[in-house]
Amino acid sequence: MKHTVVHEEEMETVHRAAAIALASYQERFPGYQPVVVWTGPEHGEISFHIKGMTIHAIVDLRPRAIQVSMEVPLIFRMFRERAIWRVEAEIKKWLLKAREEPG
Repeated sequence: MKHTVVHEEEMETVHRAAAIALASYQERFPGYQPVVVWTGPEHGEISFHIKGMTIHAIVDLRPRAIQVSMEVPLIFRMFRERAIWRVEAEIKKWLLKAREEPG
């Protein structure tokens, strides 16, 4: 599943949003073991555990867009549209929070 979320934020705000989102998820959902490994300044590999499976995703932070690619197990594919909607809502929420809370 690939999805692109268009934004109008500066890259500093985008990076801050990614950092505070991950910190929040690690605190709120420790059982899912959310992890991001930044393999470049704008490229991260995300993993988390759910229902005994490990879900992997890739996030690319770009000027004017954030692209998320995720391997979705067959059992969860029926929820694809809802997942896309949720990913987009979460990205927009964290971008707004990062804009309102300057680093």
